[in-house]
Amino acid sequence: MGIIGNLTELRVLSLRMNALQGPLPPDLGPCADLRNLYLYGNAFSDEIPMSLFSLTNVVRLDLVANNLSGEISMSFNKLDRLKTLYPQENSLSGAILDLTQKLISLMCPSIN
Repeated sequence: MGIIGNLTELRVLSLRMNALQGPLPPDLGPCADLRNLYLYGNAFSDEIPMSLFSLTNVVRLDLVANNLSGEISMSFNKLDRLKTLYPQENSLSGAILDLTQKLISLMCPSIN
């Protein structure tokens, strides 16, 4: 397990504008109390790891302006508490299914 996975009581993780690159950390899953995840403005690449979908308490997820790619996973539907999702300025494809019923605020849902 990496460093982030050891932070099991973490509630907010803000890595905005840090020029981080490579895939998203695969060890996010153990951060079960994470509520807000801000990854805006980095160079994260590859697909969204499945471990992200075990963050069932996440309320706000900001993925804007990275290099994420691949299909939008149906696993987003597992994030029952998700209220705000910012997926734009990535290379994601597909539809965000069933989320509009769950989300109070889906900001700028265009996917580039």
